[in-house]
Amino acid sequence: MDNNKIIISALAIALLSGCVSTPKTNNVAYFAGDYSTAAQEGDVALGLVGENGVLLPVEAKPGAVLEHLNAAETNRLAGNIQRSTEHYDVIEVLFKDEDTEGLGTKAGEVVGAALVNDNMRSYEPTPTERILVNYYKALNFWSEGKKDFARVEFNRADERTRLAIENYAEDIDDKTKKQRKGISKQLLNNKKAMGMSADVNAWEVYDDYMNPAVSFTNALFLASESNIGRAEDSMARVESMLDVAEAEIFNIDNINEGHFWVITETGLGPILGENRYDIPWKVGNELIVLSMALPKIQPRQSTVNPSAYTLDGQYLKMHTLGSMEKLTKTELKQRWTGILTRSITSAIAKGVVQKAAAKQNEYLGFAASLLSAASTKADVRIWDKTPAIWSVAKFKNNGNNTLQIPYGQTNQIVNIPTSGSGIIYVKQPTSNAKPYVTVLEL
Repeated sequence: MDNNKIIISALAIALLSGCVSTPKTNNVAYFAGDYSTAAQEGDVALGLVGENGVLLPVEAKPGAVLEHLNAAETNRLAGNIQRSTEHYDVIEVLFKDEDTEGLGTKAGEVVGAALVNDNMRSYEPTPTERILVNYYKALNFWSEGKKDFARVEFNRADERTRLAIENYAEDIDDKTKKQRKGISKQLLNNKKAMGMSADVNAWEVYDDYMNPAVSFTNALFLASESNIGRAEDSMARVESMLDVAEAEIFNIDNINEGHFWVITETGLGPILGENRYDIPWKVGNELIVLSMALPKIQPRQSTVNPSAYTLDGQYLKMHTLGSMEKLTKTELKQRWTGILTRSITSAIAKGVVQKAAAKQNEYLGFAASLLSAASTKADVRIWDKTPAIWSVAKFKNNGNNTLQIPYGQTNQIVNIPTSGSGIIYVKQPTSNAKPYVTVLEL
């Protein structure tokens, strides 16, 4: 194949594949707390709604992890617990498919990412997203009184946390070392390129991939099953991660003495945006432009204040259990060198095409530069149904407690069981959204 054909083929790939789309979510219903409509939209997006709005059986749609995650969570909040669990079950299948994907497929994705962008790679759910899948399944089963199934899911969340802590950082480091070998050190050390990491290095992150809210809830579950040793170990780890002066919220010794924990998920977790960098580069007599695009974290405004929740007319004293932004930064910071390395690899691959095109004639070179810039996009895929903040409060059950949760211009009244201990679990994405509330017995 002559040079012209090579150039044309490369440009065709960029033209046809450069504008790779990422899943778009219509969140209007979700923001308003209309979870039934949001759930219906999620199933429609997956082709799981038939004629006359009849729901079809949940089946795994290859490559649609994010769509299934959205459908699973909106169905959960709509109270469609069984369908939510079915979606989370097929997500587990998709996780397994991604984890066992063949070397040939992965190699093809790497080539595609180099010629186009990281969106050519199949979406790999983060450790945080994987752990939340098991956590929400555990809450589903627990709310149905199926504690044996809930126990399995909490154990899976624990195992995923352990594997992420032990293996994930090492795997990323190994991949990065291999990728670095074929990359121009001159570009990797370019001041502008290295400046892309300045903000990332300053991020405040967790020490590992442990979600303190998940581990806190699991500790209460374990204590309720008299597995005190594991419960105390888990709670001690959570306490060591948080800056909370009131130690009573971590106390599980009195779990059978009529105490309730209010665990809330409020606000909207961060999404990802894009930072672009276009670096002029002289190669021989040709001037090319090396275009790179890197993800950036974009926090979303949180309009929910859980400290406005009242118990018997008194404001609850809420304590922060975890931050989705901090969890996202923890995961993204660990992957950052690999992301930067792949972006540079892609820039160089496109630069080679630009140089070859420019040698043929200036118009072809100009076209190559335009297509290179157009096809350079950051991978901004992320699960957008996560909360901004997890919080917790604890109170003594006096047999006549009432929790009030404001939303819009009204309040949701939650009557607490008159005896025993438990968890009042609340998820509220916006201040106008009616909160999802379930009572979990301890």
